[in-house]
Amino acid sequence: MFESVKGKPTINLRNDYISGDSNKGDGTLGTFNPLYPKGGYFGFNPQIGPVNLIDIHPYATIDLGKKITVQADVVFNWRYSTQDGIYRPSGTLNLPSSNSKKRYIGTAFLGSFNYKINPFLTFNTGIQYFNTGAFINDVIDNHKDGLFINSRIVFKF
Repeated sequence: MFESVKGKPTINLRNDYISGDSNKGDGTLGTFNPLYPKGGYFGFNPQIGPVNLIDIHPYATIDLGKKITVQADVVFNWRYSTQDGIYRPSGTLNLPSSNSKKRYIGTAFLGSFNYKINPFLTFNTGIQYFNTGAFINDVIDNHKDGLFINSRIVFKF
């Protein structure tokens, strides 16, 4: 955090290392099971949940005023195990491994804007672009990158 710089910019780095099943043919599911996963942790339109995942997530924030903050993120995603697929934020299987040996799932680019209306209400809006990686390109014919735009009002009490 650069507190003495105008806008108090921050540079941050997150990392997740979440296990997946290492032997899909042994009859035992060795995949991590998050009991109550937070879907929005992985982006505005998370297609990847906190299962069988390695990610590196640098991001930066800056205050444009007392009530306005902007943030830019990049999230690089790999499969922990090539024997396991990609899971939804709920923990259900989204895309099986299909015997692909590719690990890289894709890259999410995010930008967000937060406006604090009052101590209880915040307006958030953002955009996310997901660029598919080698694994998705390997198992899905005619794959497409994704674009998601969202807005929401958050009430905290």
